[in-house]
Amino acid sequence: MKNSLVIIILLCLALSILNFALLGELFYPLSILILVCLFLAFFLHKKKAFAILVLLVLLTELGLRIFSPYKSYLERNGSLSYIAMYFPHPSPSPEIPGTIKYDENPEFRFAHSFNSLGYRDAQTSTKNFKAFILGDSFVQGIGTDSSNTIDHLIEQKIACKNCILNMGLAGSELTRHYTLLENIYSEGLHADYVLLNLNSTDINDIIFSAERIPELDFKSPSYVFQYAYGMSYLFRHFTHDILEYNWNLLSQKEIEELNIKIIKLIFSYIYKYDTLCKANHSKLIIVFQALRHECINKNYTYSSLISKLEAEVDHPLLVNLTTLFEEHCDLYYWPLDQHFNPAGYELYSTELLHKILLKEPSFKP
Repeated sequence: MKNSLVIIILLCLALSILNFALLGELFYPLSILILVCLFLAFFLHKKKAFAILVLLVLLTELGLRIFSPYKSYLERNGSLSYIAMYFPHPSPSPEIPGTIKYDENPEFRFAHSFNSLGYRDAQTSTKNFKAFILGDSFVQGIGTDSSNTIDHLIEQKIACKNCILNMGLAGSELTRHYTLLENIYSEGLHADYVLLNLNSTDINDIIFSAERIPELDFKSPSYVFQYAYGMSYLFRHFTHDILEYNWNLLSQKEIEELNIKIIKLIFSYIYKYDTLCKANHSKLIIVFQALRHECINKNYTYSSLISKLEAEVDHPLLVNLTTLFEEHCDLYYWPLDQHFNPAGYELYSTELLHKILLKEPSFKP
């Protein structure tokens, strides 16, 4: 009896390892075989089988924590925990003036110091700028030091000091940027140009806030489901491989329907920005940027929106940089972190300035 139990448990363990190694090829039949083995083990010796089953579950969970492809951005960069994405979070806002924060990821370590406005930029007393540049962590400059952020690189190229205000905030998206732009105008600051940098994380961040946006008519997944997803890698594999939900915890149909609504929302917000900028005597420039996975797959989220905007008779100035790194993706993004590395920021700012000057020669003093 004992020998039979040991053989069955070893068989279950071997099948589990094979199942993990060949996930996607033999997942379903091997899962059934493992269940059959476990039922046999219970039938032969319930108490010992239960204890061994618990141990196997714990070992599988530990193994997945090391090797699973379903790690969050924070976990890829060293965190041991994951906060479920739809939980209410405070909206990203300017930092406490004068503070210093550090990006301490496996691939880099850079300091972020914040000026009196709470943005990662040099302190200046000027109220009139050549440009405000708004965006998320790519504009703030995650993955590089302060001298290689987009705003500083452009300032070097047009030979002006502190003439571009970096208003990038990690984790922010364009509906939040809009409020920040309103606030900066209300403080008496002005810019000839407003550069709004968009990438597909704007869509993801809007999804996570969608329940609080009336136009989207969306209810987020339950907190229990989110807790289970955040705590257990076994549950993550169940979510993705069995339920076939994507990493937003939504089915393919749900995400397609929501994306249509979000693209419409972004389209309307671009014209809200345009109206706000014109009212404050600024010219709006929309900049489209690709993420690393879009670059690798050559599948760009904003393609349809760009086409729709270009079809408008009176659209804001558009700068499409989505295909900029297409032939050499891995040279310009950090592999784990997936933000630009310093070479990526350099090429991005160079091409951005080049395309702006083709249409707006007065951008250069």
